[in-house]
Amino acid sequence: MFESFAAAPGGWLPFGYCLSWDPILVWTIAIAEVAIGLACFSIPAALFYCFGRAWDKRFGRFPALFGMFMLACGSIHWIGMIDIWYPVYRLDAVGLVFTAGIAVATATVLWYLAPKALRTLEIGTEAQRERDRTNLRLADSLRLLEQQNAEAFASEHRFRLTLKNAPNGLCLVGLDGRFIMVNQALCSMLGYTEAELLARTFQDITHPEDLQQDLRHVADLIAGRGDNYRMEKRYLTKARTVIRIQLDVSILRDDHGAPVHFISQIEDITEREATRAALLDSQRRLEAGYAQLERQNYRISLLSELSGVLLACQGIDEIKAPLCHFGNAMFAGFSGAVYLLHNSHSYLEQAVAFGGPLASDLVFTPDTCWALRRGQHHWNGHDSMRCPHVVLDVQDRPTLCTPIVAHGERIGLLYLEANAAAEAAPAGANGQVEHIASMVADRVGAVVANIQLRETLRRQAMRDGLTGMFNRRFLEESLPRELSLAARHEYPICLMMIDVDHFKAFNDRYGHDAGDKALQMVATEISRQFRDSDIACRYGGEEFSVVLPNADLDIAHQRAERLSAQIARLEPVGSAKALGPVTISVGIATFPAHGTTPAALLEKADAALYQAKRAGRNRVVCSGDAPDGRGET
Repeated sequence: MFESFAAAPGGWLPFGYCLSWDPILVWTIAIAEVAIGLACFSIPAALFYCFGRAWDKRFGRFPALFGMFMLACGSIHWIGMIDIWYPVYRLDAVGLVFTAGIAVATATVLWYLAPKALRTLEIGTEAQRERDRTNLRLADSLRLLEQQNAEAFASEHRFRLTLKNAPNGLCLVGLDGRFIMVNQALCSMLGYTEAELLARTFQDITHPEDLQQDLRHVADLIAGRGDNYRMEKRYLTKARTVIRIQLDVSILRDDHGAPVHFISQIEDITEREATRAALLDSQRRLEAGYAQLERQNYRISLLSELSGVLLACQGIDEIKAPLCHFGNAMFAGFSGAVYLLHNSHSYLEQAVAFGGPLASDLVFTPDTCWALRRGQHHWNGHDSMRCPHVVLDVQDRPTLCTPIVAHGERIGLLYLEANAAAEAAPAGANGQVEHIASMVADRVGAVVANIQLRETLRRQAMRDGLTGMFNRRFLEESLPRELSLAARHEYPICLMMIDVDHFKAFNDRYGHDAGDKALQMVATEISRQFRDSDIACRYGGEEFSVVLPNADLDIAHQRAERLSAQIARLEPVGSAKALGPVTISVGIATFPAHGTTPAALLEKADAALYQAKRAGRNRVVCSGDAPDGRGET
């Protein structure tokens, strides 16, 4: 393109015809366009250099937008230079449109940022005013500092006068413990002259037993863990006598917080301490009496709580934990145990123990305890009467035996043994322990008697009086629980209903005594043939029932067959004559195949039993079997 221009007549002629064309004018315009373009290009570079190093968020993206605007303007001027010789109107249009868009955006942002720029100028002006005000305040501060220096000089003078004439000992102490300044009161208190004290440190006159504590306080102040401390300690006077003083120490720090020295106030409290010691002795005696009263009240409250807990216990095993817990609390300094008389009344065995190991036997006969033989408290070791059941050497530690009585009968023993740390004392000095032991024994006796009575009544309510087996009531309570466990753990349960064949005819022929013996024989054989985990009951009259947990129908049928055969081989004997043979009929139902509730299972087993009877008796029938089918004996 440029070669064609140069080849044209006159060289580098502008495009089109212009009457006012002049080479100088053309080149002036071209050079101006290039210069303006270069200037426009340099402005974004300057903006990038300035704002790229220190970006001011208050202007947002305006510098970048303005830089783009200047680039667009420079491009337009360079395109205008080209248009002189070779106009490219589409490029002109694109450049102008782009420049116009950038220009509009820049103008919009500029109008938006103009208030911020004005505020920035105002802030600069206000900053200058603030600097002027700060200079004025500095001048006022200088005048105030001069005034404060004068006041500080006067204050120091007053301090020195106060230090010199104070009635208590006052001194300034360096960080190394050396006295910097002392008053006359401190010199008189210690018997030193001022020069002698200034040549010493506080460590030199502090009692050796109090020095370490004082040094720890000093270290805490220097480390900044406090500003002052107070302590009572002892000083050694010049005459080497000991005086008690109260020391109050504060630390003085400079403006940067660094410690300078200590200010100490010392008060002689020797006479006050003697008075306080006498008062403390009286207070200790009063507190000892009050503590004894509190312990007694505490033990009584514990005893009341123990009574409530014991009354709520349902069995002997339940009273062990409360007795152990409350025994440790009520008999501080003692270990102990509760012994209960066996049902045979021939020996006592340890039911519960608390505290440490005991010197007494775990099992002993009643005649080996003086307390049980005499029916009253007995301190072992006194009057050379030591119970034989105390088999280990207690090494002069007192031991107390207290009988547990209920309804006038001795049913147990409360045994207490002082710990190794307890001091031995005569029996009369342990009256309080005896009193608490008696009250505990009374409550334990009453509770044990009630529990034993309840157990007796419960056994009578749950056992059949003739056979000793569980009764129907026990079956009705146990069967729902066993079915619930079986459902939870997914194992079968079999229920047998057993009936003694022709029992009414047997009674009529041989009499009721023989009938009772036959029932007892059948009950004994049932108990012998089944497991301890099985539940055998007398259901009523000549009927029995057996619950077999975790046993399927085949196992139950085999056991029923074996039971039936064994009973058939027995020969009841009564009134010196042989009785006729006894046979049984058995009906079996299983959970969950034949029923999932106690009533359903009982109904199925009972129906199977009646099938066995209708089929001729002396046989085993499972629920759902034919009467003459499986298991005929």
